Amino acid sequence: VLISRIFMLFISALLVTVVYLFGLKMSGKVFGFIAGLLAVFEPYFLSFSIVPHNDVFAVAVGFAAFYFATSSDKKFFYVLSPVLFYIALLTRPELYLALVIPILAFSFYKSLKIRSKKSLIPSIFAIIVYVFPLVWLYDVARAATRFGITEKFTLFLTPDLLKATLDYSFAFYDQQF
Repeated sequence: VLISRIFMLFISALLVTVVYLFGLKMSGKVFGFIAGLLAVFEPYFLSFSIVPHNDVFAVAVGFAAFYFATSSDKKFFYVLSPVLFYIALLTRPELYLALVIPILAFSFYKSLKIRSKKSLIPSIFAIIVYVFPLVWLYDVARAATRFGITEKFTLFLTPDLLKATLDYSFAFYDQQF
């Protein structure tokens, strides 16, 4: 039990670090520090950071995969990002759409930004590595759970759930500060 708690604290620290690095990349040190602090003191995050739960691991590894996919170093983009992406998917197959859409959008943006003969390489690589395994992922997820991925979206995506998700996405905190 102690080892799992220490592992969860390590994974929580990884998630906070990745949030800080995203903030650093987007707007500088102050914004990164504020983003990291908000991630540390988020009540939902705090509740999952001390109890062994695979969601924190999947989200931390998925964010790390997306961060490395946005890095300018080719080793991180071509090697480390797909490895972390598939580790996150093996933990939580439902993260596929949440991760693949931003990674593909960034790789297409990167291809348009380069504008040379080699500009299609990131897009082609992203399609081969991230899109083609969707068939395999769908098959594995369908065999491992009661519902497949498409059934999960069609059965459980109700207007009330969509409204609650949008409300929680745009709400900063549920209590006055």
